[in-house]
Amino acid sequence: MVSLSICLSFILTTCNQLNMHCETFASSAHYKAITPIAVNNDNGLKSADTTIIVLKKLKYALLDIKDYKTGKRQLLIQKDHVTQGKIFFLTPDVAQGFSVNWIKETNVGFEISIEYGSRFYVQKNFQFIYENNSFYLKNIITSSFDKYSPEKYEKTIKNLKKPFKVTNFKMEDFV
Repeated sequence: MVSLSICLSFILTTCNQLNMHCETFASSAHYKAITPIAVNNDNGLKSADTTIIVLKKLKYALLDIKDYKTGKRQLLIQKDHVTQGKIFFLTPDVAQGFSVNWIKETNVGFEISIEYGSRFYVQKNFQFIYENNSFYLKNIITSSFDKYSPEKYEKTIKNLKKPFKVTNFKMEDFV
């Protein structure tokens, strides 16, 4: 079976080839992502998917990697073929019903929207800003409600007084 390191090596090689053409992608007003790059194991079964999101303004690439064997998902932040940060997503065993709504570029960085829950639904938007050649978590916007009493809707915005630098960021630390 193909190990995760071999899968990542394949993905990073593919991404490096794509990064060489990043200027072409970044100049296209319609280009947002390449979805997905599939990695198959020795049995021909899909073992991982990767989506590449290009942050056109900052010339960074975000590699959204889903490993089917482990069930884990992570986002690599790359500039010039070098991984400068990792974001580790929640797993369904930590947050029932977990899914990613979107990963998108903003005027000052990027945003990740997630949701989870069964009866008690939670949506969180993590807003990352780019400063001093690094990404920082700046805000977390949380919307939640009880599906049996949706009128009890709650929305909070947490502005981090000291932005959290993204190196090895674990979402479970912020839920």
